[in-house]
Amino acid sequence: MRCTAVVLAGGASRRMGSDKKLLRLNGRSFLEHVVEAARAAGEEVMVAVATAAQAEEVMRLCDARVVLDSHPGAGPAMALLSASAQASHECILSMPVDCPLLKPELYRLLAAELEHSSACIPEALGRLQPLHGAYRRSALAGLERVRSMYQLAELLKARVLPESRVRSADPGLESFLNVNTPQDYRRILELCGASEAEVSGS
Repeated sequence: MRCTAVVLAGGASRRMGSDKKLLRLNGRSFLEHVVEAARAAGEEVMVAVATAAQAEEVMRLCDARVVLDSHPGAGPAMALLSASAQASHECILSMPVDCPLLKPELYRLLAAELEHSSACIPEALGRLQPLHGAYRRSALAGLERVRSMYQLAELLKARVLPESRVRSADPGLESFLNVNTPQDYRRILELCGASEAEVSGS
């Protein structure tokens, strides 16, 4: 099944204190890392943002199709619905921009499960991870308002990919290491052996 990878990059980054998609890891922004993973996972890449200013930042950093959220501030589920309405393919891959270590192999596993379901989400780190899901565009098209990604997964009766299978594609579960705070950022930098300049810039 051909896939459109949607990079969710419209958050306000309040806890971080600076725009998370612009944070740097080993010389590149988080956005560039996630877009690279998106290109490896899907035939089409879209970056969903909330404002025109965010769209300009994305276009400055990478060559990707940018879509504006029709309900800015309503959360990633609504951003995904907005992007899916403009997508070219039936499989929609949800990829949060604050997870710079995403593994394309994980998304290939999730997409394969759409042959049997309307959505597939991974289980990792002791909980469901709907931000990293694969969703059928035709199933998303019937939805108008969704409060959260968890509600979205519930509405679509998402198939769950157990952690044992997730680890076959991502043994260290690095895809799920997200950055919400400066402390999270430092942890990612140290894990990846980042330069002192990047660490001090956090």
